[in-house]
Amino acid sequence: AIVAEIEIRVATIDGDVVVEIPLLRMNFPGRWLRIAVVADKDVRIDRAVQRGGDRADVERRVAAQVSDEEWMRWADVVIDNNGDPEQAADRVRAIVDEMVP
Repeated sequence: AIVAEIEIRVATIDGDVVVEIPLLRMNFPGRWLRIAVVADKDVRIDRAVQRGGDRADVERRVAAQVSDEEWMRWADVVIDNNGDPEQAADRVRAIVDEMVP
């Protein structure tokens, strides 16, 4: 249902689209560049706690997530997000700019 809704919305857009997905099992038909933004588990946990998350809850959620290795196998491009998050955002923008004619 989510993929169908995204397809409907994308069909109405004249231009390029970036869709952030939380699950590997969300498959889209057609030509999509798959970018995985990954960071070490400790980095993800610390960032979530800094944003107000409860450490035990965050650790439980992270433990249930797909591993970075799985994301990297799925992806066409992998971006390391262990440093300054703005650097990762800049890299995503650069990749999108490269793809846009």
